[in-house]
Amino acid sequence: MTPTQLLARTKEVGIEATVEGLIDAQTVVACADANRYQDFRQRVSLAYPKGQQVFIAGSANWGFSLHPEKNLRAFGDHSDIDVGVINEGYFHTTWGELRNYHRSFFYRMPRHAKDALRRNGENVYSGFVSPAWIPDTGNNFRFQHSKILNALSSQLVGFKPVKMLFFKNRVEAIDYYKRGIVLLQIT
Repeated sequence: MTPTQLLARTKEVGIEATVEGLIDAQTVVACADANRYQDFRQRVSLAYPKGQQVFIAGSANWGFSLHPEKNLRAFGDHSDIDVGVINEGYFHTTWGELRNYHRSFFYRMPRHAKDALRRNGENVYSGFVSPAWIPDTGNNFRFQHSKILNALSSQLVGFKPVKMLFFKNRVEAIDYYKRGIVLLQIT
């Protein structure tokens, strides 16, 4: 898919239906075929079995980045694999770990670290979070998550680095990816 095709699809069916089609896709750019994509999603589901939905997003799904600073860069050697897992429990567990860190260390943190933690708070408010954002590198939840991401970086996705967001629900996942399309529409 090209940016022009994405915008045409959005005009035809609407922005939410476009995003739903992308996250519900059975094939993605990062995987050679539907079977490899299914195998990858199954591996994610084994690691996070309570996920209601697992999907690849970003340039690894639709072929180019919607991040404003990446200028519609095509999926390629420099790309990573963005994974979404929809599950309120994983979302709340991660948020809880961030809050525990915040309660213990926030008032002793340097300003730049406080700003980063505040940004994570905005993301939680928006319905998404990642264990990778937990500042404490010794945090067991973050460590286990990191091990899972490393294991997911396999031949199924060309050994590219894997990143993951937990979404509180499907509505928040759709809203997150709508932002990129809205930015594309206004540029």
